[in-house]
Amino acid sequence: TGTPSVEASVFVVEDGRVHVRKVRLGKAEGVGKVEVLKGLSVGEKVVVWGQKDLNPGDRVIPDRAGPPKPTITSFR
Repeated sequence: TGTPSVEASVFVVEDGRVHVRKVRLGKAEGVGKVEVLKGLSVGEKVVVWGQKDLNPGDRVIPDRAGPPKPTITSFR
């Protein structure tokens, strides 16, 4: 019962470095948007482009001119 969900991992940016975080995802809402049920807080920065080239602890500089960033709109 309830919303089907799946576990995944994302890179979260903290103090200029990336860290792996486990999250629980809910339903997809169009292209590039997915409901995050657990594992992230509002305002956290998540890598959405170039993840395949990263390793935990790598330094990154956020690029706001990159592809559109998904937004968190609700929590359960």
